[in-house]
Amino acid sequence: MKTVLNNKNLIYIVSAFIAVVVLVSVFIMTRSDNKNSVEDQPKVDKLDQFQLPADTSANVEKLSGNRINLIILNIPDNTETIEYEITYITKDDVTQGVIGTISNIDSNEIKKEIFLGTCSSGSCVPHTVKDKISVFLKFTGSYGSGSLEKEFDYNSL
Repeated sequence: MKTVLNNKNLIYIVSAFIAVVVLVSVFIMTRSDNKNSVEDQPKVDKLDQFQLPADTSANVEKLSGNRINLIILNIPDNTETIEYEITYITKDDVTQGVIGTISNIDSNEIKKEIFLGTCSSGSCVPHTVKDKISVFLKFTGSYGSGSLEKEFDYNSL
C-alpha cells in the first residue's frame, strides 16, 4: 500500500509544526520575563559581592598609647556585622595585625578603639609601626556581603 500525502495531510503537518514553534517561543519568553529585573537585584561587583554605597568610608585616627580609632562612616542599612583586619609592618620588618568583628550595629557610624601591639596575660607590648596601616573591612547583612580596603600613612596621622 502506497500512501500519498494529499493537501489535507500536508496542512495538518505544517499546522502542528507551527504550533510547536509558537509554544516553545512563548515558553522561552515567559521564562525570561519571570527573572528579577536588574533593578530588583542588589548591585554586585565582579567577585559577586554587594557593592557598597560610594559614601561608605573608613578612616584611622591616631591616639596616645599606641592606639588608633577605626572610624567607619555611612554604613549600609541592614548591616549585621563588620569584620575588620588591620595589618602593618613593624620597625623590625615583621608583619603584624589585628582582627575582629563588630556586631549589633545600630547606627550608620562606628568608632572602634584598637591597640597596635600584642597582649598576653594582662600585659601588653606596643608595636612600633614602620609606615603604613592597611584596613580591610567586610560588611555582612541581608544584602549579602561587600568589602572595603584602604591604606593609611601612619606617620602622617
